[in-house]
Amino acid sequence: MAARPRAVVVMGVIAVVVAGIASIFLYKYLKVQEQRVKEAVATKSVVVARGAVPIGTVINIGHVTKSDWPVASVPSGAFISIDEALGRVSLVTIQTGDPITESKLVPKEGGGILSYRIPEGHRAGSFPRGIWWMLLLPRSP
Repeated sequence: MAARPRAVVVMGVIAVVVAGIASIFLYKYLKVQEQRVKEAVATKSVVVARGAVPIGTVINIGHVTKSDWPVASVPSGAFISIDEALGRVSLVTIQTGDPITESKLVPKEGGGILSYRIPEGHRAGSFPRGIWWMLLLPRSP
């Protein structure tokens, strides 16, 4: 009867050793898979809108933050540095979380936003405050 408990102990030790070896191989396998996933979904830090940025807004530090985006999904012209976007004027409404791109902003050398909002073929002008009433006068032929 003494042989029976000894066999149970030996089998238990063998089971623990086999389980340990299996767990080491599983751990190594999962590390390799984790590395493959990281490589497949490589990310890049880009500048995104912290909240909705209306048309014509001068972008300041409160409007933008950085966020990691998959490299394959980063739009062309996306800003990498927050400093690149500061002081620029939004050309379109930028939604929360949208990347800030060159195409969504008025060019650096450009003036204001008015020339971008006037449809092709139309013109805009400004009048001094005091002469608005002249527009109401009848025109002479």
